[in-house]
Amino acid sequence: MPCRIVQAKRVKNWPFDDSPETAVLTTQAVVDGGWIFQVSRDEDDGMWQFHTPSGDDELSEEDGRIVSLHFIWQTDPSVAEVADLAPGWVAWRVAFGAPWSRMLRNSE
Repeated sequence: MPCRIVQAKRVKNWPFDDSPETAVLTTQAVVDGGWIFQVSRDEDDGMWQFHTPSGDDELSEEDGRIVSLHFIWQTDPSVAEVADLAPGWVAWRVAFGAPWSRMLRNSE
């Protein structure tokens, strides 16, 4: 499924500091409409990652997808609640629509 690139100035009420065109990592399950269980930001470069509750925190090469942050926000507007997530942090929820919890991810 191709994702449409959207100019930042055209997106009303954009909740993120990053532009809508920002490339993010996700899985095919999210692209197919699966609910987002976990959001994380890489500590080194601030890259966003969005995952379903598959139980696997690692992104496989076969399942990984790169989409725009705008695509993610359009797919699940509730991710706006974690738009201020800092690099190195992770947020998760136990069910779709449940409140987000956050913690600093352990550095390895």
